[in-house]
Amino acid sequence: MKSFTGHLSKSNLSYFQHMFRAWGFAYDAFKIVAILKVHAILPFVWETRASELTRELHHKMMKVENE
Repeated sequence: MKSFTGHLSKSNLSYFQHMFRAWGFAYDAFKIVAILKVHAILPFVWETRASELTRELHHKMMKVENE
């Protein structure tokens, strides 16, 4: 049980705050996957968008981790 609550305590979040934040990150990741799938078929579409969004998501996650 400590491993379950330890991460929440370290993150200073309630269970539901953590859940919604994680879902938000998952939604952002899903958008990146959709863009990559389109780009794989049509390489001239969104040539750099997936990389840009991945960097933004990484920075967003690191900011949350350092709060």
